[in-house]
Amino acid sequence: HLDLDKFKAVNDTFGHAAGDHVLRHVAQVLIEELRSGDMVARIGGDEFLLVLPGLQDKARLEGIAQRIITRLAAPVAYRGATCRIGCSIGTVLSGHYPTVDTARMIADSDAALYAAKRDGRACHRFFQP
Repeated sequence: HLDLDKFKAVNDTFGHAAGDHVLRHVAQVLIEELRSGDMVARIGGDEFLLVLPGLQDKARLEGIAQRIITRLAAPVAYRGATCRIGCSIGTVLSGHYPTVDTARMIADSDAALYAAKRDGRACHRFFQP
């Protein structure tokens, strides 16, 4: 579960066209950082779900999350302006659930995301039951 940090400031300062430009940039970064069989879905204004089938290795997931956080912290140019965002990420491992429970996994990834935000944003946290 990924949520952009400071995205509202982009819309409020530079307008919704700039926000749309930044969202396209974010989508491109996510596509570049994930595997071809992975899924990225925008589920809200500045929230995304990333599904990485078969990937249970915490170190590898941490590496992916850190690369995404680093890339999204870089300024995004828009019509002479500099847009600055970041992101926070919460992760669940599907192997920790006895059966696939999509609603529970989304809720748990959201809890991990908010733990990342509480810890200062621009970071990644795994869900801790």
